Amino acid sequence: MMASTVGQRATRTNRRLRQLTVLGATLAVLATGACGTAKTEAPAAAGATTQGSAAVAAPAVFEDDQYLQNGKEFVDAAKWDAAAKVRIDLGEMFFKPKDVSLEAGKPYVIELANTGKVKHEFSAGKFFRSVATRKMENTGSEVKVPYFTEVEVLAGKSVELFVIPTVPGSFE
Repeated sequence: MMASTVGQRATRTNRRLRQLTVLGATLAVLATGACGTAKTEAPAAAGATTQGSAAVAAPAVFEDDQYLQNGKEFVDAAKWDAAAKVRIDLGEMFFKPKDVSLEAGKPYVIELANTGKVKHEFSAGKFFRSVATRKMENTGSEVKVPYFTEVEVLAGKSVELFVIPTVPGSFE
C-alpha cells in the first residue's frame, strides 16, 4: 500500500501523481501485515498551510524518534467542519482502498473500519510522526493526544482519526 501527501503549490500533474501515493502509502503500512514499519521519501517542501489559514511551518524531515512539535498550531488553524472524510476498511490480509491520497495542510477524518474477525493494527510510524493530530474518536470515547504510534481496531469496530498531513511525501 502507498500513501503520500503533497504541498499546495504543486502543479496539477504533480499533485495528481503525488495524490496517488499519500494515503496509499499509509495503507501500505496496513497492508504489510497491519503491524509493519513505515518508510518515507524526502518531502518536497518544508511547510504546509490549511485552507484559509496562515502558513504553519513543519520540519522537512522527521527522524525515527522525532514527532511534529507544533501540531497544535495546525489543529487550531484548521477548518474541521470542512475536513475531507476517508474510509479505510481493515480485514484479514487486506486494506481497502489499497492506495490513499491526502494533501499536505488540509484536515482529514480517516475512518479505520475493521471488517475482519480479529483486531487489526494501524502502524504508520513516519506518517504518525509527521501529521498534526487532533484526536481519535469512536462511539464510546474520544482520545486527545499530540501523536499516535499505533491504533488498534477491534473486530467489527471502527475509529476516526482527525489529522492534518504537514509535509509532502510517500509513506509505505
